[in-house]
Amino acid sequence: MMQVFQRTPVHIHEYPFAERLNPKLHDIILEKAVNRDFGATMTSWKECSDIKEFRTIADWVHKIILGLNLKDGIDGIFDLKLKELWGQYYKKGDYQINHHHHPNSWSFVYFVKAPKGSAPLVFTSSNKKIFPKPGMLVLFPSWVYHYVPKHKCEEIRSIVSGDFFYSVDWEKEESSRESKGFRGG
Repeated sequence: MMQVFQRTPVHIHEYPFAERLNPKLHDIILEKAVNRDFGATMTSWKECSDIKEFRTIADWVHKIILGLNLKDGIDGIFDLKLKELWGQYYKKGDYQINHHHHPNSWSFVYFVKAPKGSAPLVFTSSNKKIFPKPGMLVLFPSWVYHYVPKHKCEEIRSIVSGDFFYSVDWEKEESSRESKGFRGG
């Protein structure tokens, strides 16, 4: 389902196997997250790409983005690639500052553990709050500013997050332009 907040496309999906996968993800996040990132604790941005449970979520998100039909008419010139993949947890009092993930193309937050009353994901331009549920995916353009206010629950809130970008095959791009008769000028 796509919702538009202040002309910003935010896609929300539910992972169908969350009950089975999320406990494993949560344990991995608690084990691997050792870096303080402003007001929360996270894994490194790179290490999770090789963990099967994290890749399961990233591959699912990749398919969702490809299914958005954003590549129509570009002749396979762009290739969607995963840039970073990490886990993060929030204890009581933890938060995340207002930020964006530009110059990436797409960013996501997948809620692994979200006890009742967990801090929401807030989109700054619209002040739209997404209240987390385990298994919920929030997918949005990377240029969109967002933050997480202080987590007020005693129980930990955990997420998987990541960024995708489009790489360009310049030879395909040039031959596509030539075949369509485009000329500089």
